[in-house]
Amino acid sequence: MDASATGADVLVRREPISGPTEQGDRSARKVSRAGSWYFAEYLFRVMRRYIDVILADSVGTPLMYLVTMGVGLGAVLTNNQTSFDGVSYITFIAGALAATMAVGIAMEEMTFPVMGGFKWNRTYYGPQVTPITPQQIARGTVIAVSIRVVAQTLLLLLILAAFGVIHSLSAVLVIVFSTIAALAFGLPCMAFAAGIFQERGQFSVIMRFIVTPMFLFSGTFYPLEHLPIYLQWIGWISPIWHATELNRWAIYGHEVEPWMFPVHLGVMIVVAVIAFLIAQTRYYRRLRGEKVKTRVWGARAAKKTMASVSPADTSGEAGDPYAVGYGSQGVSVAKAPGAQDDAAVLSASAAGQQAPGTAQVALSQASKPRRRWLSDLYGRNAKAVMERSWMATKNSTWIVIVTGFAEPVLYLASLGFGLGVVISGVEGPGGQTMSYAAYIAPGLLAVSAMNGALMDTNNMFFKLRYAKLYRVMLNTSLGPMDVAIGEIAMAMIRGFIYSLGFYLIAAAAGLVGWGSGLLMIPAAVLIAFGFAAVFMAITTWFTRFQHLDWLNMIVQPLTLFSATFFPLDVYPQAVQAVIASLPLWHGVDLLRMLATSTFTIDILWHVLYFVVMAVAGLTVATMRFKKMFLT
Repeated sequence: MDASATGADVLVRREPISGPTEQGDRSARKVSRAGSWYFAEYLFRVMRRYIDVILADSVGTPLMYLVTMGVGLGAVLTNNQTSFDGVSYITFIAGALAATMAVGIAMEEMTFPVMGGFKWNRTYYGPQVTPITPQQIARGTVIAVSIRVVAQTLLLLLILAAFGVIHSLSAVLVIVFSTIAALAFGLPCMAFAAGIFQERGQFSVIMRFIVTPMFLFSGTFYPLEHLPIYLQWIGWISPIWHATELNRWAIYGHEVEPWMFPVHLGVMIVVAVIAFLIAQTRYYRRLRGEKVKTRVWGARAAKKTMASVSPADTSGEAGDPYAVGYGSQGVSVAKAPGAQDDAAVLSASAAGQQAPGTAQVALSQASKPRRRWLSDLYGRNAKAVMERSWMATKNSTWIVIVTGFAEPVLYLASLGFGLGVVISGVEGPGGQTMSYAAYIAPGLLAVSAMNGALMDTNNMFFKLRYAKLYRVMLNTSLGPMDVAIGEIAMAMIRGFIYSLGFYLIAAAAGLVGWGSGLLMIPAAVLIAFGFAAVFMAITTWFTRFQHLDWLNMIVQPLTLFSATFFPLDVYPQAVQAVIASLPLWHGVDLLRMLATSTFTIDILWHVLYFVVMAVAGLTVATMRFKKMFLT
């Protein structure tokens, strides 16, 4: 080399980089052969981040159902001298619990995470630079979910053994049957999730109108034969019923005709295989950039408003009419077509001006002088927050709101038909004897109001941590109290829609009266108010999605322990005192008293409980917003 050569010359004259090494070739071939397992390993590493939630759910959920439904509802059935298959009720529901838990895991891992892999965090696109193929990504997802189902079902069997339910080694087959059921349910959801480009409430509708009916009408809490013949077909097509029948045979020798074994297994396997082939094809086409034929919910509304979306706002997948941008935490945030910049809309709303592409927002309150003692908290314009939430709901998830009362109606139909035929009556709050359906109807309405507030909590978390919407709002003349009041008011509207729809159906069925029963509607709105305020305050401390799972694990025992499905007196006195302090119990008892025209001083105590709960939640949420964004 010439001694006078410069550093740049040396770089230029350096020998070209050699091609792939033999070691690299071997590594590539290894990845190519075992790509599915490599991707499954990646998913396990992701699951490790929320292993605490998985373990708590694996242990806590079965224990809650065994104690409440198995022991509590079992006591009611025993008092009515009723047993199924000649075994204890806790043994009877054990097989259904295993199948339901497995299906729930598959739904959890094969809906939003699958769509997120394509759209939000786009984790499916990273392996594209490796020898891993789209088909291997799909298979790796199935492997990871299956292993998680196997592990959690094994843990459930250990819990059942501790309760004295397991008496035979054949119970190990529950792991096989439950895993097949999970795939038969989860793979169709996976195929569906791989084909949608915009989440507009589809998964909520699937959960509400497919998963819930198949769970409730699959002989879960009673033999399928207790249902009218026109409802039994739901169980016949449900993987939960097929797995439940096989699980009961494995656990305690439930009678199953020999020819039904291949039928039960065949139905689940055929559904799983067909759905897997569809899912694998969609993975390949989408990750290779090919167009996937699927219907986008709200596409008609999108076409009408596409003209108002600037080209800069439509960065995303080809053919996706929704803008996608990436938030500060690396998660893409979808915005519906025609949706205006939040800062512009809220600023215009607060000032009483017209934002581009929006209707004139006439808010005379904005020009009124503020009270000095609330000047830093309240801009007297919560209406602007409500209008923004209403526009977002109208353009995306309106079907979820409108059909919110369907879930408690399904519970009422299932348990009312199935258990009502064997439970002669239950003592009401005034000492009167009520039919079982009439007894659980007010409790289900209270649960519906609470769940409506919980769903809004999920939306609040997204707005707070990912869309950063509240930060944008508080950069206008809006105050923390405006934001809190506006969001909580929308939750109350949701609670009103839920309670009105449920009340009309329950009243038409003769389960509640048309007179004093009308008072159940404002009472349900008050319940929604209290829960929404507290949930919003709690959400301000959440920093990741797994915290929502912890909240769900708090809400679930409220539903099961608050005398919703059976009287409080089935528990010991010490346990009754604890349950009587829970908020949902106050809601259930309040609505049950109104439904039966039992007017006592206890009604005022229940109302005061929720008023204090709402005021405390609103105050904490307001101060938290102030601390997070204004100090």
